[in-house]
Amino acid sequence: MIGDAAAFLGAVTVVGYLMIGRHLRSSRSTPVFIYAFPVTLLAGLMLTIGSVTLEGTALTSATPELSALGWMDAAWLPWIAYLSLGPGLCGHTVINAALRWISPIVVSVALIFEPVIGGAIGWAITGEAYIGTWTLIGGPLMLAGAVMVTLEESRNTQNTDTHS
Repeated sequence: MIGDAAAFLGAVTVVGYLMIGRHLRSSRSTPVFIYAFPVTLLAGLMLTIGSVTLEGTALTSATPELSALGWMDAAWLPWIAYLSLGPGLCGHTVINAALRWISPIVVSVALIFEPVIGGAIGWAITGEAYIGTWTLIGGPLMLAGAVMVTLEESRNTQNTDTHS
């Protein structure tokens, strides 16, 4: 039950995040990095505070894995660079950039495909693939739903443009 509540809260906050991002990126024409930097900084600070208070992480420790600042250890820097440039800059920041031109509903539907894309990347790297029955049933349904939402949103946008 706690996991369901956390998932619901996460979904609600993502809706707010996308709607605010859409407003800042389209109505106010806020540059993407001016928008992304404070959001990322605040998220990092909140996660650090949460880790220290909820998980008992130390601010400093001889063992980098147990320290809130352990990511600054030289052994972790290649991974931090990858995560910052890959999923961070090319992932989250591209999503924020797209909000200027693409509606939040289409962006959120595209985000549903993150596990599918991750699975494809994992398959490409490791060669291992397991596709369960529910995946075979749900995958095409999810794809059909995404196409329907995108087409409907496109149609609504065209109708709005012709009436304005």
